[in-house]
Amino acid sequence: MSFNNNIQQPSVQGFITLYELDARKLGGDVYRFHGHAHSDNDGKIIWQGQEFIPIAITAEGLEVRGDGKASMPTITIHNDIGGVPQALRLLCLRYGDFAGAKLTVIHTLAEYLDNPNSQADEQNYRTALWYIEQKTNESSINATTTFELANPTDFEGRKLPFRQITSFCHWAVCGKYRGEECNYTGTKRFTTDGKPTDNPELDKCAGRLFECKLRNNEQRFGGFPASSLIGS
Repeated sequence: MSFNNNIQQPSVQGFITLYELDARKLGGDVYRFHGHAHSDNDGKIIWQGQEFIPIAITAEGLEVRGDGKASMPTITIHNDIGGVPQALRLLCLRYGDFAGAKLTVIHTLAEYLDNPNSQADEQNYRTALWYIEQKTNESSINATTTFELANPTDFEGRKLPFRQITSFCHWAVCGKYRGEECNYTGTKRFTTDGKPTDNPELDKCAGRLFECKLRNNEQRFGGFPASSLIGS
């Protein structure tokens, strides 16, 4: 039975999600992960001849929205990779938090993996392409790092309905600073030059990422600072 037919069944067995993080444009390598409990082969899953190592990994919000709202899909990965403590943290330091790296999310079924069925049809899978936009959180308590993702259309500089993809925050450019999407309600105020002010009338945001950082609100940044890193 084909992949499409299998996933349309009332009960789907052995659904597998694999993650391939390509940081070669940043001078790195291709890193492959999965988040399944797998006792064979030291936990590694083999697919299309490549090893995907086990790691605690969670993806949220991986849907493409066309209404101009900030869906902000994220992926959270444990910092220990392959038994190396804080490996992801060190890689982030080396490769600029992976901003601009390509993330391929692969969906398939266990029966189509290389092992134990080496004759499985390798075309029985589906992929979704994303890019790392920015690192949004690093938790020392959970030893995890969270990244915000953007879809390829964003990085190609195209328009989504009501939203132009630029390195500036869409919400600030549209005059929505402190609005619903920006969601900044803090007491810190800054001028457009990034200088502190106590005057509410001078509290302005020009839509640059560093201005969100001044306000500890970078997780709501509505622009795409890594878009210039993506080539053809």
